[in-house]
Amino acid sequence: MSGGGTQGAAPVWAIVVHYGAPAPTRRTLDSLRAGTVRPDQLLVVDNQGDWEDEPGDVIVVRPGANLGCAGGTAEGARAALAGGAAWVWFVNNDAVVAPRCLAALVDAAGKLPDAGILSPLIAYGDGGLWYAGGKVDPRSFAVSHLSAPPATPDAFDTGYVTGCAMFVRAAALEAAGLPDARLFMYLEDVDLSLRVRRHGWRLLVVPTALATHDVERRAGRRVFSATSVYLITRNRLVLAGRCGALPRAVPPALAWSLRQTVKAASRGTRGQVVGAMARGLLDGVRGVTGPPPVRRRR
Repeated sequence: MSGGGTQGAAPVWAIVVHYGAPAPTRRTLDSLRAGTVRPDQLLVVDNQGDWEDEPGDVIVVRPGANLGCAGGTAEGARAALAGGAAWVWFVNNDAVVAPRCLAALVDAAGKLPDAGILSPLIAYGDGGLWYAGGKVDPRSFAVSHLSAPPATPDAFDTGYVTGCAMFVRAAALEAAGLPDARLFMYLEDVDLSLRVRRHGWRLLVVPTALATHDVERRAGRRVFSATSVYLITRNRLVLAGRCGALPRAVPPALAWSLRQTVKAASRGTRGQVVGAMARGLLDGVRGVTGPPPVRRRR
């Protein structure tokens, strides 16, 4: 399979949702093209509405509105399944995959017929591992990453697969359903992972596959915008409510949100994060979904 696609045996469609500056999306596409094994089809979901036509190797889907990461991946997956994909590879537009990443994922998938979703190891762009598997606490719906893989070259099971570069079997998507567009962004990967596992498929990390991810950090700690704090807080409680874990999930969700206020760069930013936290808690308890509320300018 070296030097080309998967030769049609199990077609792979790579889905990249575009939003923001074009350079990161182009860098992601270039890394996909540079693989020793390339996806059989590249597809860009243009959430921003400004993506220029690509060469013939890229299909562009233009939904006409910003659907968020969750809605964009759902649109891309729908097109991929209709096009006959056997595997759908969701790759964030701020991620870069290593040249042998897809080759390693395809090789592992061929040996694991019960694999529903696989992921590469994912490193920070400036070094160190960002994702080497993850955990979901069923009591509080707290989500955490592991920073070191087991000492094995073999694929290993994980509690959930991050959406950064998730490699999903089409049959698992058809059984469990598409990413939940109502979540807009954040934790849609956790929700999809748990649904896929409930349908009997395994979730795995492939340590011989690697990608890097641009993650905003300050003094070595992950930082989030006010909008991100709102969506993470809200979606965590929405998903906890669906699992009957809402009462137990509220205190740790509040604690996580408060930690984000401490990391705010300024008093003004801190106030925005506090407001986002309060709104996220309220909307999460109420089960509100959809795009984040538009913050009014003063």
